[in-house]
Amino acid sequence: NMLNVKIVIGIDKISSFKSSGVLFWLILGYVVVLPPFLKKVFPVRIYFGYEKLKDSNIFLSDFIIEAKSLIKNCLIVKQVKRKIFIIAYCCDVPAKAFILKIKNHTGYSLCTHCIIVGKYMSNIVCCPYSKKKFTKNSSGLY
Repeated sequence: NMLNVKIVIGIDKISSFKSSGVLFWLILGYVVVLPPFLKKVFPVRIYFGYEKLKDSNIFLSDFIIEAKSLIKNCLIVKQVKRKIFIIAYCCDVPAKAFILKIKNHTGYSLCTHCIIVGKYMSNIVCCPYSKKKFTKNSSGLY
């Protein structure tokens, strides 16, 4: 007898300690329980430091190894096998840019879905409208 466990993973940076230069990168998870829609939040990984993280692969590597193992092998809690499913990743725009190694939301080539390059207008980067379809194909190439 096996129970399914659905998990959402959240990744975020906290740098609210501007004067000290301290920053945190967090990977948090929560188990989605339906009903009654409870969220049981738990820490997966916490980075604490004074230096900016340079490589998201290094930050994510332990999480990826453990997640793959849990998904493949299940988790046994109180003698009950639990099949693990990661159903979503939740990131704000700067975290998404860091994880995917793409330009941040203020960059000129910022979109993960198209190849339109932004233009600097009125002190912000804007993506001009185009009738042409500038999308990546299914292989990720333009």
